[in-house]
Amino acid sequence: MVKMKKIILYEIGNQGNFNYYVLDKKKDVAENLSALFSDIFEINWNFDAPNKKGNYRKFNVKGWTDIHQTINDDENPKINIFYGKKRMYVTIICSQKLRLKFNEELGKISIMQKQTKIKKKKFRK
Repeated sequence: MVKMKKIILYEIGNQGNFNYYVLDKKKDVAENLSALFSDIFEINWNFDAPNKKGNYRKFNVKGWTDIHQTINDDENPKINIFYGKKRMYVTIICSQKLRLKFNEELGKISIMQKQTKIKKKKFRK
């Protein structure tokens, strides 16, 4: 695997047969995910999307908001990406073995966001 720029992982979780991830909505994050999808799941995701004529073309992930994309819809694994204002929400539905492998590889190229401390406010009695 090519050396990748570290990406920030805001959240990670799992329930049943799927894991979810919250990441920045940036081109380099999408490129890193594309490489991981290819290496681990053998899925070719080049952030292609259909235009009004039905032709597929690359899109800029920053330009998509409130849009849902499904990758590998009829196959295993099934990957869903939800594009918010500033973040991408990714869900992966597949076997636990594949999800663990993906988490291991994602851990090598990501860092968790630092927690912010909440200052205690003094209240009047």
